[in-house]
Amino acid sequence: MAIKTGLGRVVPNGDVLIRSYEWAEFLKRAFHSEHDALLIGGSGINDPDNWLGGFLGCRSMRPGNYAQWCYKPFDDLLQQAARTLDKKKRTALYLNAQKIFEREQPYTAIAYPISYYVLNKNVTGFKTYMFGTTVFYGVGLKQ
Repeated sequence: MAIKTGLGRVVPNGDVLIRSYEWAEFLKRAFHSEHDALLIGGSGINDPDNWLGGFLGCRSMRPGNYAQWCYKPFDDLLQQAARTLDKKKRTALYLNAQKIFEREQPYTAIAYPISYYVLNKNVTGFKTYMFGTTVFYGVGLKQ
């Protein structure tokens, strides 16, 4: 309801209709741009190229670029950064791409996932993995 209320403040006439679809139907409609706006999320995407390029790069016009946004100056920075091994140069390129993202605003990010793990103090060998996977290999209990 909070999203509908917020949108109602900026949409002419406050006319906001929120629809929910079964996942496969949702993706089909999203891929074919059958929306004025959509809410979608993900996790485990920790490299800037996966996030920026996967959702906004020109090479991802289908299937992941739901905004259908392809902007050559932005895409050129992504391509150059993906080919750059020097961490400082790569970071500078992605920061410049983020400035374009901020200025052009092809979509609005409203949240991001955070993973929390609660462990008993007797658990040993537990590791977190950057792609959200929980692996129990090597996990044990103190005796």
